[in-house]
Amino acid sequence: MASARTSLRAVLLVAGTLLAASPACLAGEAPAESPAPRVLTLEDSIAIALENNRSIQTAIDRLDRAVGRVGEARAAGRLQLSAQATLTRNDQETSFSLPGSNGGPAQEATLTPLYSRTGRLSVTQPIDISGALRASRNIADLGVVAAHLDVERTQEQTVLDVKSAFYQVLRAQAALEVAQANVASLEEHLRQAEAFQRAGVAARFDVLRAETQVANARQNVIAARNAVELAKATLNNVMGIDVSTPLTVRAEEEVEVVLPEYAPSLEAAYAQRAEVKQARVNVEMSQRGVSLAKATGRPTLGLNWQGNVTADGGAFSPRAFQWNASAVISYPILEGGLTKARVTQARADVEAAEVTEQQVREGVALEVKQAILSMEESAERMEAAAKNVEQAQEALRLAKVRYREGVSTPLEVTDAQAVLTQAETNLVNARYDYLLARARYQRAVGQESVATGTAAPANAEGAAP
Repeated sequence: MASARTSLRAVLLVAGTLLAASPACLAGEAPAESPAPRVLTLEDSIAIALENNRSIQTAIDRLDRAVGRVGEARAAGRLQLSAQATLTRNDQETSFSLPGSNGGPAQEATLTPLYSRTGRLSVTQPIDISGALRASRNIADLGVVAAHLDVERTQEQTVLDVKSAFYQVLRAQAALEVAQANVASLEEHLRQAEAFQRAGVAARFDVLRAETQVANARQNVIAARNAVELAKATLNNVMGIDVSTPLTVRAEEEVEVVLPEYAPSLEAAYAQRAEVKQARVNVEMSQRGVSLAKATGRPTLGLNWQGNVTADGGAFSPRAFQWNASAVISYPILEGGLTKARVTQARADVEAAEVTEQQVREGVALEVKQAILSMEESAERMEAAAKNVEQAQEALRLAKVRYREGVSTPLEVTDAQAVLTQAETNLVNARYDYLLARARYQRAVGQESVATGTAAPANAEGAAP
């Protein structure tokens, strides 16, 4: 009997060991700990986006292409040197006999050798008497300026996109905090109602109502938490990194309300916006296009020198080296109206570019106006919401005191809590609406600093609430 018990103990010990080890065997090695979320400020987020954003990389590629076009345009007016070597194999050698002098033996003279080797060196220098090469170079140079401005525009838009996504994360986090605070307050009210029911001074209905309100509030927390994760994924996408990268954003300590004036802001926008500068450059490029179109009807001049080397000459081409130089001038006499048609097209391009420039300026003016109005509106809402929160907090405190003293109903407490939650939500929305409007204002006036993503408003006036 003792040996049987000992055997049973051994079996149980082995089984316990196997059961303890089996989860690790089934799951493999223990999963590595997930990396800690990276804490990002707004400046950090902007720096990451400027380095990784694909739109910026595409704009830089277009800039490189524009620089290449400058080299192509300049090469057309430079000295051109080319060399050519030719080896010819004929089907047969051709020769003829010449009688010898003074009765001597006849001599064989080769007319066409079996192999002939020749070399050619050509030097060409175009002379820009029509102005076409100069116009092409000017257009290419302006193209580089326009491409630089396009990179600047893309960077500034990226900064705005990052700010929008960053503030959306902060907004979602603040909304989550409001939802969690609402749950905590309603749970406190539920505990109070349950205590009153146990004491026999409250009905079961009050408890059921409180439980329902807590359950609804918890659903709001779930939705708010999901909104935070979606906002973080959007920010990761704007920064050009994996959308699943864990991160935590750090909010600004306080929001200083500054309300700029329209007139100086518009003047700054016209002077600094990359879109306005780019539109002006496009007008200048189209004007150079008119000069290029006119040049097609003017004469062209080219200087050429060519040297030829013949290694295997025949009897009638004994010279091993010969050269020639030429100056070629060409003037189109009848061209079927080609130049006139090109000039007409180029002038139409100028008019279209000027209209586009005016449209850009009008669009910039609208952006500035909209941003300023949004800043003013959200600043007023923020001030009003802050006062409402204070009043709602006091009202909720009084409602809870009255309920504990038995002089009010549970409905008064829950109504006061709902009013406070709405007031806090309004304050959160007003705060981040202002920050977003401020970011759009900075983008509208072209005062974004690509290094930091901040800007000082032009001739601004305002005060913190």
